[in-house]
Amino acid sequence: MASDPWPSFVCPECGAESWHPKDVEQGYCGRCHWWTGDPALYAMWKEERARPAEAGTDASATGSRPA
Repeated sequence: MASDPWPSFVCPECGAESWHPKDVEQGYCGRCHWWTGDPALYAMWKEERARPAEAGTDASATGSRPA
């Protein structure tokens, strides 16, 4: 079976599909503005979203990937 000439990433959260090479490589969702393809980051993001909003604690609002 031949490899896909246009690989894509489908976000497990919202279902958006991206063909951008960096999104595919990093598992980044432009719609969610988070790395939902990374199991550890996705779990952390979902946990943060489940908590009541507190000022300055939502890392996804900045679009910055944690170190």
